[in-house]
Amino acid sequence: MMRMRLVIAAVATMIVTATVCAQQRIGADTVLLLMPGSGQNSGQGPVFFPRNIIGLPDSTASAERPVTDPRSICSIGLGGEIILGFSGHAVVDRPGADFVVYENAFTYGGGRIYAEPAVVSVSADGVTWTPFACDAATLRGCAGVTPTDASLMYGGGDAFDLADVGVDSIRWVRIVDITQRILDDPSHRFFDPTLSGFDLDAVVALHSVRIVDAPQMRFDPAGELFEVGLPAATTGVMRVFDVRGTMLDERLMPAGISIVDATAFPPGLLMVQVITPSSMYVTRVLR
Repeated sequence: MMRMRLVIAAVATMIVTATVCAQQRIGADTVLLLMPGSGQNSGQGPVFFPRNIIGLPDSTASAERPVTDPRSICSIGLGGEIILGFSGHAVVDRPGADFVVYENAFTYGGGRIYAEPAVVSVSADGVTWTPFACDAATLRGCAGVTPTDASLMYGGGDAFDLADVGVDSIRWVRIVDITQRILDDPSHRFFDPTLSGFDLDAVVALHSVRIVDAPQMRFDPAGELFEVGLPAATTGVMRVFDVRGTMLDERLMPAGISIVDATAFPPGLLMVQVITPSSMYVTRVLR
């Protein structure tokens, strides 16, 4: 079983310079941490991850036909944990649900739901977390319960309202699998002996603001070049860490587009962090 843990070394304050984004679905676009649990590990390898959970949910999923392709989902396993974020946007509290977590739950056996639940927590800075209430008995308030289905509101999934936890805006969403609680109780209404842990499809913001000076990053498929883009009149700092949290590089980044030669770093999983005066971008790359 592969285990990965990526931890940021610095924390930026919450963004105050932002512009209102027209209401549209914005998919999470960066992964801060993956700690796989036991059980299934589909979609965790670098061939698929993290592209398989970035952006919007798989459009072919339905309540009766869940997506299981590792190109579209990542199984975090029993007790696993994952943290996703929005590099260029902040999820904000507006009337109704503010973001949706999509898992490949489905209906079977005359209407039963094959649910692999998880607790959802949110954070503005990736350090201080506020959990949503998740009832392990009824699965009310948990993620991993409502099937992804284009015919349903928001395309299905489990919707969350920041007002329910008294939070105005967030950048990070943490998902922690609790499926083992069902497996330990054969009398549980959602019990099924084949449950193997939460399978993430996507995390999508319904209400967001665009961060004006958020850095943007792109990587070539071979992991040999980093392209860092900063808005005009904005400078930042780029830091690169290995999987043990050791900083391999730190450099000032000017405004505009900068190309970084990644071949100077050892092969393997890297965590790249770009910090500006009012925002932070964190992602991972395999080279």
